[in-house]
Amino acid sequence: MKPVFKSKIGLELVIPLSIIWGTVLFLSIYEQIWPLSVLMLLLMGYFGYLFVSTVYWIEAGVLKVKCGFYKKDLPISNIYKIIENRDPINSPAMSMDRLSLKYGQWETLNVSPKDKIGFVAAILEVNPGIDVIWKKKK
Repeated sequence: MKPVFKSKIGLELVIPLSIIWGTVLFLSIYEQIWPLSVLMLLLMGYFGYLFVSTVYWIEAGVLKVKCGFYKKDLPISNIYKIIENRDPINSPAMSMDRLSLKYGQWETLNVSPKDKIGFVAAILEVNPGIDVIWKKKK
């Protein structure tokens, strides 16, 4: 059975989005701007779907990433470094508490598994030569 790592859901993303979108939704309903109300509900539903559907798993030496309609297969043999960070760059990560997976010459994939230590351990089982840099000792 392959381990599935769910994305950590960061309040630093959820709270501001909820306040902004909730306010716009409330005002659009109050002012009876129905197209905007529908748009906000669809947007909130889609982001809710992203928050609950973002997962990472390893299958046959390949890291599989699913975030909504985004899917990526990354051969673990191509990863040379994992760095714990808070990089705000757009990525399939639902929290700012992230791991940057460095692969190829200049490429990076940011992920935010709930169980970072278990995730890194599973990656290292496939490719023990990866350099791992933690912000603090684990």
